[in-house]
Amino acid sequence: MDSETKTPDELFHHTALPQERSIRLLRIARDVADSIAITVDAFALDQLPEYEALSYTWGKATLQDDEVESDDPGIHQNIIIDSMPYTINENLYDGLWELREELHGYLWVDALCIDQTNDQERASQVTLMGEIYSSAKRVVIWLGKETPEVEAVIWLSSHYWDAFAAKVPPGMMASYFGLSPSQWTQLWEHHSAFYRRYRWFQRAWVRPHESPSGSVHS
Repeated sequence: MDSETKTPDELFHHTALPQERSIRLLRIARDVADSIAITVDAFALDQLPEYEALSYTWGKATLQDDEVESDDPGIHQNIIIDSMPYTINENLYDGLWELREELHGYLWVDALCIDQTNDQERASQVTLMGEIYSSAKRVVIWLGKETPEVEAVIWLSSHYWDAFAAKVPPGMMASYFGLSPSQWTQLWEHHSAFYRRYRWFQRAWVRPHESPSGSVHS
């Protein structure tokens, strides 16, 4: 019996936070190979252990060329929280699955650490999010599954600033790298498509989540 056919009493439910200025943190189980299983603990904000925070997009990670921004939640996947089934969106599932070997300690994820069925708690926790992100050891950014444009962004990130530092004129960049004008143009078209395609860059709340100690994954 999967989580879609279980009764409400058989699904995971958040227990109330012990005080207003407290949050939940999760750990990903290391001994589960074929699924995502996590445990959740509550802590007062002034007694937090070291933890990381995950920044991602709710719903789908990417948009097709002709697709407009929407609140479509996308596909959902099942996980286990404190030995009970729970459902999350596919992009968050993909992020936890891809990063599970890297995220060894406590982690804060809004969809899992905030009781999304409790409007009062949600409102209260939103006011704490600035402190939550700023107190994290690292903010891990999950863009979504890799798209073909990623290679162009990585290449430009590792080469363009070297040429800029060498004071190569903009009109000479292509020849400096041994590329034809059409190849150089295509490279920048892929670069632009990357930022258009990943919904993370389109969200209004991206800038407050940025952190000098962050890392980006796709």
